[in-house]
Amino acid sequence: MLIRICMAILFLFFIQVSGMYTSNFNQENHISPTPLHIGTTRQNNQSLPLIDSNESHASIIQKRNESLMVYIAYQEWPSRIYLLNLNGSVITYYEYWYYRFADMEIINNAVYVSEAFAPRVYKVNLTTGDLELIIDDWTLYYFYDIAFDGTFFYVTEWDLNRYDVYGNKDGTASFDENVMGATWDGMYYWTLNDNGDIKCWNLSSWPIVNEVTDNSFSPPSNHCRGLWFDGQYFWTAESIENILGYIYQFDYQGNIINQWTEPAFMGWSAGIIEDNAPPEAPVMSGPSNGLVGEDITYSITSIDPDSDNLFFYIDWGDNTSGEWIGPISSGAPYNVSHSWDKPGIYAVKAKAKDIHNVESVWSNPIVVTLKTLFTVSFYQNWNLLTIPFEHTWTAETLGENITGCTVVVMFNESSQTFLTHVVGIPYDDFPILDGVGYFVYLTEDNYLNASGLPVLEVNVTIYKKWNLVGWYHNYPTTAESLGQNISGCSVFIMFNAITQTFLTHVVGTPHDNFIIERGMGLFIYTDEASYWQGEG
Repeated sequence: MLIRICMAILFLFFIQVSGMYTSNFNQENHISPTPLHIGTTRQNNQSLPLIDSNESHASIIQKRNESLMVYIAYQEWPSRIYLLNLNGSVITYYEYWYYRFADMEIINNAVYVSEAFAPRVYKVNLTTGDLELIIDDWTLYYFYDIAFDGTFFYVTEWDLNRYDVYGNKDGTASFDENVMGATWDGMYYWTLNDNGDIKCWNLSSWPIVNEVTDNSFSPPSNHCRGLWFDGQYFWTAESIENILGYIYQFDYQGNIINQWTEPAFMGWSAGIIEDNAPPEAPVMSGPSNGLVGEDITYSITSIDPDSDNLFFYIDWGDNTSGEWIGPISSGAPYNVSHSWDKPGIYAVKAKAKDIHNVESVWSNPIVVTLKTLFTVSFYQNWNLLTIPFEHTWTAETLGENITGCTVVVMFNESSQTFLTHVVGIPYDDFPILDGVGYFVYLTEDNYLNASGLPVLEVNVTIYKKWNLVGWYHNYPTTAESLGQNISGCSVFIMFNAITQTFLTHVVGTPHDNFIIERGMGLFIYTDEASYWQGEG
């Protein structure tokens, strides 16, 4: 705490004396363009203007209709963000006093910068130079680096800290590296340290961070700061006092692909904003029905106007979406399978991004109904059952779905009488209701195989005296437990289809307390009218 207080006092002191300081950006050994717009400057306690949510970060690119480079430099107290042509000439810059911008990330043509004077990350409006505060974590001191994996930001300060896109901290991993730049290449997290080493890290076991030592290499020079990946190559900038260095684009071995003279010293990071169109919304095709636990295959296709390779992100609707899949050639179909562990209705959709991390809009969803497979064995003669999945069956259709079934019988609780339907005869057909038991007669041993959405709730009218109910839940209970949950219930009776006999449990006694499984029909006796809504 004492260290933090001292740092704050020193910072306030430097602000007070800042009027005596003249920026070195105007020295002769760097290019000093006439600014088209001077960006937001922090003076004393001046608040930061936030970006207009309707303002497009790519508007300056759209107006120019071509790619441009972004370069960050600092000299003592001021920092600058330069926009450069691809030949290295200056388009414009934004100057910020009392900010120390360090590493940079470009996401969907929007620029994010980390600050070394404070534990902050900003989003930069390239049209106005204004800053939007994204991460503001004063449990730490400074950020020299920033990387984004498509879901989370990563910054280091002693440890590796992870934040969501809203700046909420998502966790910390032990990480003993002095990082001066970081990036994500679609598979691994890469860091540039103060010893001039570029190291590769696997974050798939987060918060455990594993170094991939075989992938390490050296940058183009020992003066490099900042690290960014454009989908194919890395970018960095040289940071040399009073000397113009180079902006480098280089491969995984450190071989220089392109280099440009910096417009000002001391550089910290660089990257490129592409004149790049987003991929088209993916087209998905595949089944709209399936069974729980069954692999279902879908085909995804998207076209990139720039013929870039693509990555797909799939939202399965069950919180198991996973990571970006790819790369896949533009226009090539990609097949992917998924299984669901719970029945229900799910909306499946996908989006695509190109190698520059520019994303498409979501595809039109495929609405998928996942049903449970219900299998029950029946025996020759009488059986007592309930149907535990959603359906529109009648006694006739129930009989038609069980081979060898000739008779379906319901119990009319209000009149305390049975009603019989002979399968195949157009008389006395009645609806099969949820939570109600029915007798069926079979001429041979057989089984019912059917699928559907599970019954989730019932509202069964309970009459005085005898009633037939059905246990529809996918977990077992006991006769005693169910009896305690139906008002006035004193007797529970199950039917044993193998022996063709009844077994009776008297509620409140410890005898013959049998297990009730899903799909069982049951006789109950009660001296009180009520409603049963599945309790038990």
